Amino acid sequence: MSDSPIPQVTVNGKTVDTSAIDNYDSFMLYLTQAAAAAHLSKIRRIEEDRQSKGKTLPIILNVTQAVLETPAPEPCQCLYIENQGLVPIFVCLNAIAEAATLIPAGRDAVFEFPNHIIERFYVWTAPATVSTAEAILSY
Repeated sequence: MSDSPIPQVTVNGKTVDTSAIDNYDSFMLYLTQAAAAAHLSKIRRIEEDRQSKGKTLPIILNVTQAVLETPAPEPCQCLYIENQGLVPIFVCLNAIAEAATLIPAGRDAVFEFPNHIIERFYVWTAPATVSTAEAILSY
């Protein structure tokens, strides 16, 4: 008879019957290794998402007061946008929000993230104005 206590294994809040397990040390080693492998797999996926494919997509935009939605060909890490017009433009990433980024005339902005999270962006101007912008998506 062993001096070590019998471990209780809980899965999704329910205790698992471990009476059929003869060697708890190897069982616990297996559980520990399986948990470590799952964690390493998650870390690997995160690190792969941080790597850029080195592709860029330049886009010329005619910006008006109507919100222009521009989808990315695949999730991107970076959006560079240059306002080439004479009036300010507004930019939002992934969803239209109340706190849009204002880019003054002749200025630019860079939205950069470690992961590929930019799926689309929205641009527009103030009412009764028109502008031109160049956007470059990096993925």
